Amino acid sequence: MLTYSFEDIGKVSLYEHLYKCIKADIISGKIKPNEKLPS
Repeated sequence: MLTYSFEDIGKVSLYEHLYKCIKADIISGKIKPNEKLPS
C-alpha cells in the first residue's frame, strides 16, 4: 500500500503535492501500468 506524508508540504497545494508523489511513484516503478490507485 502506498502512503504519502502531508506534514511538511509548505505552500504547495494538497492536490499538487499528491500529483508529484504519484508521478514519482510511476516513474520509479512503484505503480505499475493499469494498477488501480487507492481511493
